[in-house]
Amino acid sequence: CHLRGGEIADKHAFLTQMTAACGFPGYFGHNWDAFEEMLVDPSWRSAPGLLLLYDDPVTLARRDPAAWRMIYAILRQVTATPAPDAPLIVVFRNARRLVPDAGWI
Repeated sequence: CHLRGGEIADKHAFLTQMTAACGFPGYFGHNWDAFEEMLVDPSWRSAPGLLLLYDDPVTLARRDPAAWRMIYAILRQVTATPAPDAPLIVVFRNARRLVPDAGWI
């Protein structure tokens, strides 16, 4: 999945782009719980693992810090306790001086 973060300014834009980039199924609920479920449940995708490349997350961190903190918390939790049958790898590119727990500096 490749996210073009320069186009993501809020929660809605993030979830919409995740749906398109990763091919989330039609039943995806467009909320944080559903987002986390898509990451940990491999049944909806053809490959067991998921690689997420998120370009320029600074845009979201600046415009919607609460959404950024929630996204980062979910990604951190899911990658900290990986499922052996459904690995998740997250790469932030062009993150500049992003401080995940505090927003950005």
